[in-house]
Amino acid sequence: MSIPTTVKHAGNGKQGRDEHMNAKKGVPLSITRREKQHGRLYELRMQQNLSQNELADRAGISRNTIMKIENGDSIPNISTYQKICAALHIELSDLFK
Repeated sequence: MSIPTTVKHAGNGKQGRDEHMNAKKGVPLSITRREKQHGRLYELRMQQNLSQNELADRAGISRNTIMKIENGDSIPNISTYQKICAALHIELSDLFK
């Protein structure tokens, strides 16, 4: 079990900003949460041997949108989630397991 710690970031334009870190892995907790949330899409896409382009084409959305969701840079609206689920032939709830 890792213990969250607080560190000060300096020299990155956000001096003095506190950010919780995962002490075991040395990465921000926000990244590990994001990975859990959005890593599921990557996992499901890989299980079906689909590239980001292939999934995007099937879902009728851009590859950039898929990339941003998988990276945790974007939280899609329900309509986008539904398109992705239809393209993967899964239920919406499968994305959040």
